[in-house]
Amino acid sequence: MLKLLIADDEPKIRRGLFKALDWGQMGIEAAGFAENGQQALDLVSEQPFDIGLIDICMPIVNGLLFIEKLKTMCPGMVCIVISGHDEFEFMQQSIRLNVFDYLLKPVKVPALEVAVRRAVECIESRRRLALQEESTRKLLEKNIVPLREAFLREMVSGVLSPEEIEERAAILNLDAFGRFGLLMASFAGSEMPQGASGESARQMRELLAHNLAGDIMGEESIRVFDGFGNLIVLTLGSDEASMLLGLNKWDRLTPVKFGLKADATTRVFEALHSLQGLYAEWIEAKCARSVSPLVQALMCTIEERYTDPDFGLEELARSCHVSGGHLSRLFRQETGMTFIDYLIRVRIRKAAFLLSSTGLMVYEVANRVGYNSQHYFCAAFKRVTGLAPTEYRENGVRKDGAS
Repeated sequence: MLKLLIADDEPKIRRGLFKALDWGQMGIEAAGFAENGQQALDLVSEQPFDIGLIDICMPIVNGLLFIEKLKTMCPGMVCIVISGHDEFEFMQQSIRLNVFDYLLKPVKVPALEVAVRRAVECIESRRRLALQEESTRKLLEKNIVPLREAFLREMVSGVLSPEEIEERAAILNLDAFGRFGLLMASFAGSEMPQGASGESARQMRELLAHNLAGDIMGEESIRVFDGFGNLIVLTLGSDEASMLLGLNKWDRLTPVKFGLKADATTRVFEALHSLQGLYAEWIEAKCARSVSPLVQALMCTIEERYTDPDFGLEELARSCHVSGGHLSRLFRQETGMTFIDYLIRVRIRKAAFLLSSTGLMVYEVANRVGYNSQHYFCAAFKRVTGLAPTEYRENGVRKDGAS
């Protein structure tokens, strides 16, 4: 049952409040009575109470001071003020102290019942919410590893905005770490047990790499494979020296290539977003090194034609005498991204340079990199960089070269 405290310096009023309602029927036990604020504090120090009917004008410690002290002693207690004074100052102080309700003497029974039932509903709602939060916390704790892995995959793929990165990082308790490192490993090959081939060999290689990364970079590190078979590791709390030491150990065991960034910051999402950009740069550079001559030629054409708003895949396909569908599949297979995604990245990279090195207006920059619509340009720019063009310019390098 809920515990009720009645505090008033007049015995008649204490008895009247006790007899006013059928407390047991409401699931409440009248468990404490006090004739002054200090006595009420002593009772609260002995046991927690859920609801308090508190008179303002009591000797030794008045009702408002008692309620203020409850913030540290019994913060969950719901207080209903019982006052003989219809004074604005008392009401104002009660509001400041988050008093649940304010009833004037003589207290009318219907008004008291309404206030108490509302208090009971409030307490029960809090308890339900607390149970839900505890259940969610336990579920999150149980599934923290796969949830963090899903977050890392989405983050490096570029589908999360800075706001989403910040929100997810907080939910997954990543904001407890002030330093992050991103390791990206592209496997040139490794020895497999005899008889392992195809999908079996791939799965075994990924399992070995995943476990090896945990041994070297720490089991708390987040390890996933992207859609192109690259191992991505997000280290948590590691400084650059320890990461480099780990990389040196790994390098003697497995032929890999690395991209690395460590950052210490109080703004967690900024560090994570910078790692997102690092991954994108690494993938783009890796693609440029590993594609076929045809796709390499297409990428060069994009670099030359990105300023044309009408430039598209179908035009490229006709010039190569192949179908658009075939060229699209080939481009994605070899680069790991669609033609349009690659084109957008090139355009935004060029736009970022113009924003940081010239005084062009945003709409002028949009036109110069192949966008007829400033709205679509701004949306694409923020999706890729996490910042609006104006924010990027304000946070970036001024055109005079000063930072």
